[in-house]
Amino acid sequence: MDRFFRGFVAGVVGGVIMNIWSVVSVNLLHLSKFHYLDWAAVMTFGYPSGNILESLMSLATHLVWTGFLGIVAAYFLSLTTSKQYLLKGILIGFTLFFIINALPVLFHTPYLHNTTFGTSVSNAIGSIVWGLGVAWTLRYLDTTSNVQT
Repeated sequence: MDRFFRGFVAGVVGGVIMNIWSVVSVNLLHLSKFHYLDWAAVMTFGYPSGNILESLMSLATHLVWTGFLGIVAAYFLSLTTSKQYLLKGILIGFTLFFIINALPVLFHTPYLHNTTFGTSVSNAIGSIVWGLGVAWTLRYLDTTSNVQT
């Protein structure tokens, strides 16, 4: 498996972990107002998902998006040493959180441009969890395929 596909797999693994956090944050902790799949639904349909098919499509879209971001992270991480890879994952995740959450504000995206403090905190945690998942998965895939990072 080459760097591209290892990055995609790592991004999807991070996305799954991120979506589990989203369910905990929204349904158990009541910290956030939106699941990540709802964010993907707004970007795809223009409104939060309203039924199971829209939710499944949105979840798949979100996982493909996180896979793409994993590819970007994999190539970025390949430019650096493997030292402190988890910290690098946290920084990548938090930076992506800031950029991705700033765009709906800048462009006044309906449902997304005005989030609560709890939703922002939840999204930051989710992005950091994603970054950790990507960094750890990339490290695992790189070491099991005997590739130096």
